Amino acid sequence: MTPSSNRERERGVAQLFARDRWHLAETLLWIAFRDASAMIANLTKADRPERWGRTGAGSLIAEITLGVRRATETIEQSPADALEKALVAGAVVATGRLVHQGIVGNRAPIGDEQWEDFELIDGTGEHERSTVAYPKRHLWGASVPAAFWIDILFDRKGVHQAFPAPSGNRTAKDERAAERALRAAAAAHQANPASEPAPVGAVWAEEAPDSFGISHRGAKRVWGIVAADFPFLSDPKGKAKRRTIS
Repeated sequence: MTPSSNRERERGVAQLFARDRWHLAETLLWIAFRDASAMIANLTKADRPERWGRTGAGSLIAEITLGVRRATETIEQSPADALEKALVAGAVVATGRLVHQGIVGNRAPIGDEQWEDFELIDGTGEHERSTVAYPKRHLWGASVPAAFWIDILFDRKGVHQAFPAPSGNRTAKDERAAERALRAAAAAHQANPASEPAPVGAVWAEEAPDSFGISHRGAKRVWGIVAADFPFLSDPKGKAKRRTIS
């Protein structure tokens, strides 16, 4: 892999973990691999972003499940089943827009009790590219149901808490992944400070353990390594660094 493609992947990791909500493909890949680098590798292979943008939820689940079962470093080989159980249990919260009698509502949380009656499936017609949940008893090929959910997204923090990254002998690898992501975010801010926000130490200390499966001490260690090369970063407590005159 070339240095430029490495930088592009690292920036992709930083952008992925900066978002509060994830699409279905991102959620399933995290559940399967629990590793940021593996997620990005699978999200960016060949024509997948373009193809997955045209793929309904049911087809996407089938494709990712097949790929996951062929991979060697997976943690969960049935990520869609695991996600469904987490949604029913309320461990992961999804949001979407309810379509009722043809009227599309605003984005709202989907209550865990609703997942007893709805399932992720390929949409039809104008919603075929959306992540859709239809009633479980809806007959495929029948008319569009009276009520269903579209544009479904999943809470990233909830996904991490319900499906944490493993600890143990992967610590060094996870810290390297965290360092690459933080460096990419810092470099992006340095290159475009008006459009790319600077990483904040307090936010990093809170979110890095869930995002990368590292300890709080590991998150602090990674921050210190990266902050040494980017003086504009705040310190781990979130305070701005003071310039010293020698």
